[in-house]
Amino acid sequence: MAARLLLLAARTRVPAVAGRNFMAAPTWARFMSSGTFQAASQGTELVPVLSEDTGFVRMVVPLPSTGNTRFSLTPSSTLGLFLDDIKREDDGVVSIGVFNEEGIAIASNTPLSELEAEPVQLLINDRKYTFELPEFATAVSTPVASGSPLSGRLEQTLQLLEAQHSKRQHLMAEISQIKDELKPLEDIRAECQVKAHDSGKKLAWVGLGVMGLQFGFLARLTWFEYSWDLMEPVTYFITTGTQMLFMCYYLISQREYTYEVVQERAELKSFYNRAKAQGMSIERYNQLKDKLSDYENQLKQL
Repeated sequence: MAARLLLLAARTRVPAVAGRNFMAAPTWARFMSSGTFQAASQGTELVPVLSEDTGFVRMVVPLPSTGNTRFSLTPSSTLGLFLDDIKREDDGVVSIGVFNEEGIAIASNTPLSELEAEPVQLLINDRKYTFELPEFATAVSTPVASGSPLSGRLEQTLQLLEAQHSKRQHLMAEISQIKDELKPLEDIRAECQVKAHDSGKKLAWVGLGVMGLQFGFLARLTWFEYSWDLMEPVTYFITTGTQMLFMCYYLISQREYTYEVVQERAELKSFYNRAKAQGMSIERYNQLKDKLSDYENQLKQL
């Protein structure tokens, strides 16, 4: 299980977490002298961002070969482990170190929590990058006792799992609360929707009845009361007037007149009227549905 967790941490580029007492810098970083630091060219400024969800600090570092790579930092991690992760991610990193503003090298066993709000320079090969760590969230991470890099990485993985579990519990509580609030609104919505659909069907049958009466009335005038020569211009004006009504409908609703569109519009209007009569807030219902969808998506991502 531990091996799988370590493999996951390496693939997602999450740096190790460990706490050590002050020791010497690793061999590959010892040759970084202040002269090398002064001769390096200035690169872009790095912008660490504190994640409110996990309490970790995320920082994108431009590596020589792989390009921009995001690393996650915790207060219990040390500077040496952060530099180890950078070296491991890109074989093109030949020399690396961290210096303060005066050009003094910072020991690799320094906890990252001691670098909060202190401008430092990250030197990678012949490029140096300025960054300043924000204050870490104290609720997520706790200092780790002195130990090996393996114990530090396991501790970071456990902290990440704890943060995810806490986030999952929070999301599940929010989802449960939203569902409880939605239940009475869903009942009203289902009832109003059924009645609105029935109302739309009745309107369609009424329209068919009116068209049948018009057909019968024109047929009687054509074959019994008058002749076709007299009724032909009448039917022409009736057809033209009907087309004008369709055009008016389009100008008002901005939708082409079809029987399906008219029925849907009638059902929607009936639904809103019935929901308002029963005290249902459509705006509040939509807000709750959007929140529920957002929380469920976040829960799936965890």
